[in-house]
Amino acid sequence: MGPALATLLIVAAGPTAASVAVLAIYLVGVAALLGVHVPVVGRTPATARVALRQMSTGVRALARFPGPRWVVLDLGFQTFVRGLLTVLVVFASIELLGLGDPGVGTLNAAMGFGGIVGAVVAIALAGRDRLSPAFVLALAAWGAPIALIGLVPEAWVAVLAMLAVGVSNALLDVSGFTLVQRLTPNESRVGVLGLIDGVANGGVAFGGVMAPFLIELLGIRGALIVTGAILPIAAILTWPLLRKVDEGGPAGAGRVELLRADPLFAPLSLATVEHLASCLVPVSFEDGAWLMREGDPGREYLLIDAGAVQVSQSGRVVRTQGPGDGVGEIALLHNVPRTASVQAVGPVSAYSLDQDAFLEAVSGHAASRASASARTLERLTTDAEARDLH
Repeated sequence: MGPALATLLIVAAGPTAASVAVLAIYLVGVAALLGVHVPVVGRTPATARVALRQMSTGVRALARFPGPRWVVLDLGFQTFVRGLLTVLVVFASIELLGLGDPGVGTLNAAMGFGGIVGAVVAIALAGRDRLSPAFVLALAAWGAPIALIGLVPEAWVAVLAMLAVGVSNALLDVSGFTLVQRLTPNESRVGVLGLIDGVANGGVAFGGVMAPFLIELLGIRGALIVTGAILPIAAILTWPLLRKVDEGGPAGAGRVELLRADPLFAPLSLATVEHLASCLVPVSFEDGAWLMREGDPGREYLLIDAGAVQVSQSGRVVRTQGPGDGVGEIALLHNVPRTASVQAVGPVSAYSLDQDAFLEAVSGHAASRASASARTLERLTTDAEARDLH
């Protein structure tokens, strides 16, 4: 929408009005950010020393773990091509396609609309066992349409090509950032994500600087073809490396689906759920074993993967729970001893989520926090009614 509206403003009122509109939008954004509340759970002081330490941790993580290293490298190539494209699209619209100044906005708007379509398509990536094939395919599809504009310099081809770039951009962002979440240890994740931002900004800047030289050397058509070839080549070279990376397999996807089925975690972003999935620890219990006892301190949340459990208070069974159910949230949320006992009925497989990770996820998201409060109230009420019946 932004490029399309900018085009209309430029045509109707000139570039000054469009620039003022952009400034006004940024000011509204800054004003909105001033009111954002970030929970203190898990935060560290925002000092220069902490930032440098996190950056150093990110660099060491990329040196140690091949998966994040290749993903960040490919994202760097993509942002370099994006920088080239910001300049090339202007020359292509005016000199190659004859669309004039408004054509610049039209082509960028096509890319933006493709991003909307791609965001919808990207939902299908949630819970997949492997994301590297989608990532590599999206990387190649980001660049190839740019080369097509140089090979077939027609306006309708350019619009469709930019639409395809937008779709690929959304798929690349979702798969790429989720891969980084999956493959990077928790203690290094902030540093690696910070490096991605640095690589992205540097890549766009460098691409913007290099574009005029490329046009001078090869002409606009040659520059488009070469620019479009960069990412498919990068995809071909890095695919054999990413194919060897362990993404967690079906077990990892199963954990994600188990978390997303829990109302406490359902409102959270896919990236947060992927992070929580990496924090889950598999545990198992024999028939009759106690998962937790009433009055004990609460240190973990348990998600039942297979089997059934009985929840009791003062020796009286108040409910039975099974796969997909979670237990133990009341003690963690309210910092009180366990309000009920939970015992295995037959063999039980479950996942344990420690208190810090649980509280950071649930208390940091309004909808998740509201869901947790509603479940706490419901269970306390239901358990009280069950005790009265006995």
